[in-house]
Amino acid sequence: KASKTGKARNKLHALEKKHREARHIAKADRIKNNNLGTKKVKVRKDKAQKRIANIAFKAAHSVVDKAGIVVSEDLSRSITKKHPWKKHNRRMSAWAKGTLAEALESTTQQREARHVLVNAAYTS
Repeated sequence: KASKTGKARNKLHALEKKHREARHIAKADRIKNNNLGTKKVKVRKDKAQKRIANIAFKAAHSVVDKAGIVVSEDLSRSITKKHPWKKHNRRMSAWAKGTLAEALESTTQQREARHVLVNAAYTS
């Protein structure tokens, strides 16, 4: 959805620039004021992040309910240039690994359980 929205916004930016160059200033201003804001994009992104955090914390609580020691992969390292594609990088940056790690850490501290991180290379 982010890719589709971004492509549409880029087309509107180009259209606004075209009208501005053609001295249709009023039309260019209308395009900019009514279509190129970021309020809806930010609200949609925040809503998705809250949904991810809610799922992550529910999962962490259910794991800690059943276990006193939680072992998880250490996902703190950033993904390096293995996959240089834009689409892949965007998806990976939106991935919920940080939220899940934070949920596990805080839940284990609240419940006085133990959280052990293991190198990701040895978990597959």
